Amino acid sequence: MSNRTTSHVAGGKALANLLKELPEQMQKKVLMRAVKKGSKVIKKEIQQRAPVGDIDIGGTKKASKKLKYSRKKDAYEVIKLRSEIKEKVIQKDHDQVKVAITAGRAYWAQFWEFGTRHMSKRPFFRPGFDVAAPRALDAMAEDVSKGLLQQIDKLNGKYKKSGLK
Repeated sequence: MSNRTTSHVAGGKALANLLKELPEQMQKKVLMRAVKKGSKVIKKEIQQRAPVGDIDIGGTKKASKKLKYSRKKDAYEVIKLRSEIKEKVIQKDHDQVKVAITAGRAYWAQFWEFGTRHMSKRPFFRPGFDVAAPRALDAMAEDVSKGLLQQIDKLNGKYKKSGLK
C-alpha cells in the first residue's frame, strides 16, 4: 500500500504557457514564488484539518510541541502532528516545480489517513488538498501575474538605463 498521492491542478498549463514567454531566469523566479505561495495555502488547510489532542500525563494535560518519555531502556517522544506538516521542494526545473507536503516525523499520520486493520480511516490530508487546491491555484495565478509585472518593470528599467530609444 503506497502512502503517496500525486495530484494535478487544472489550469496550470495556461500559467505555464504564459511563463514560457519570459527568459529562463525570470521564469524560475516567478514560478518558484508562485508555487511556494500555492503550497502554503494547501499546507495551512491540511494543518487545520490534522487531528489534535493533548496528552494526559499524571492528570495534567500538556499541549507542548514535544513531550519526551522514557521507560527503562526505551526512550521516545510524542510529536504534535500539526507542527510536523511541512512543505519541501523536491524538484525544480525551468518549467516545472514539484513540492511535497509531508507529515515529517509524524509517521502515524498515515494511520489516520488510510486506516489500519484496527482503526478506520479518518482522512484529513486528501480532503484538505481537495478543498485548498482551487484557492491555491488562484493564489498562484495572482502571484504569477504580479511576478510577470515585476519582471517587466525590471526589463523596462534596464532598457531605460541603457539609453536606447
